[in-house]
This record gives sequence, structure tokens and C-alpha cells, in this order.
Amino acid sequence: MRPIASIICGAAVTNPEDPVFLAHQRMKLRNGHIEAHGVAESWVAPVAVIDAPDGFGEEVWMASGPDSVIAWQLSGADVVCEFGRFRGLRARSGQRKIAMQPKGMPNHFRAGGRIRFAQFYLPDRLVARVATDLGITQPGPGALRDDLIFFGDEMLHRFLSDYAARASSFHTPPTRVEMEARAVLIVERLLSEHHVRPQVNKKGGLAAWRVKRVTEYLLENSTGPDCLNKKSASISGTFARG
Repeated sequence: MRPIASIICGAAVTNPEDPVFLAHQRMKLRNGHIEAHGVAESWVAPVAVIDAPDGFGEEVWMASGPDSVIAWQLSGADVVCEFGRFRGLRARSGQRKIAMQPKGMPNHFRAGGRIRFAQFYLPDRLVARVATDLGITQPGPGALRDDLIFFGDEMLHRFLSDYAARASSFHTPPTRVEMEARAVLIVERLLSEHHVRPQVNKKGGLAAWRVKRVTEYLLENSTGPDCLNKKSASISGTFARG
């Protein structure tokens, strides 16, 4: 692993707008090391493995993250969330919990001792593509929940583990096609099991606009109480076609 001063992938980082490059330019870890994969190779979802011997705190905080990131602890000290309604929530050492950080979410976490963790960067276009295929209407990062802090998911854990293992394989380097397929599996699992679910009418029945149309139909077409019985048989067919 390289010292943070050499930044990620050295001269291989040619795009200053790259999300991994930007994120780690902002990370002022004391004596930290970063090992990044997929930047030079143009993977759809780059990954960085970060070793912070002294932990981390406010020096790495951002009020609004520029990218959607899955943070996954590999080893080391407890991690504590330090923002919003999750303040004080703790991931104990050895639990290897996952934290989902949608684009625009703060990354206010603190670790008081040595820690090693991975960050998987999920671009909007990848999230939007998978969401569309799954029939999820929220676009891009809007489909990602913001309350998935230190949660467990065995299948997602396995996908992340496999992704990180293949990313760091030097003997048989993965292709871009392979890593894109693995990234799709990660996002598919994340969205199919944990996406933002639309509000539903728990009482059931017709939507408000359909109720309005039924009411208008009855008022316009009835001439008295007896007529309602005659019209009722045609209502369902009329509005089912609407």
C-alpha cells in the first residue's frame, strides 16, 4: 500500500474529476495509506482500500459527499457515526458492517484507533441503470436509502468481498467487463433489498383521481336513486379502461 502523499495510482490518475481522486485529495489521514483499483482501468465502480493507523475524525469530514459510496470495514477499531439521528451509533470491531452513503450525505464518522476499510464508488449512471432495470422509479442516487448505517447483509457482504478480492488480484487481473458485472450485482442487491420504497395507500381502493372520475360519472349520468343501480354495472369497465 502506498503513502497518501503519493495519492492513488500515482501518475495513472489522469482525470482530476475522478471521484476516487477527489475523495482522497480531501482525506488528510495522519500517516494513512491508500490502495485504489479501477481508476486507470476505467472501471464503472472504482474501489479504494484505506489503512488509517491513527484512526480518523473531523479532518476527513465532508458536509455533503460528492459521490455515492459503500463503506465497508475490513478490520480495526470501532466506528461511531457523528451526524443526525444516527449520532452515537457504533459499529463494533470485528462486525465488518456496511454503511451506505448516498450522494449528498455527510461522511461524519470517527474511529479512535487503527482501522482498515474499503470504499466502493457508485456513479449515478450505474445506479440509474440498475434502478431502471428493476422498475424502480427514483432516478440515480434518489433510489438509495440514507438510513443504511452499519447494517448487515450476508449476500451483499459476499459480493463486496469478492469485488475487493478480484480488484486486488495481480496474478490474474480482472477485465473491465468482469468488474462491471460484479458492480451491477452489488447495486442490484442494494436496490432490490434496500431501495427507497414509494409511499403506498395502505387503505387500498381507488386512487384519488379515479375516485373523482367515478363521482363525476355518477353525478353526470344519474337521474335518480333507481338509476344508480343500472349504472353501477358499467362503472368498473368504464374506469378500468381509463
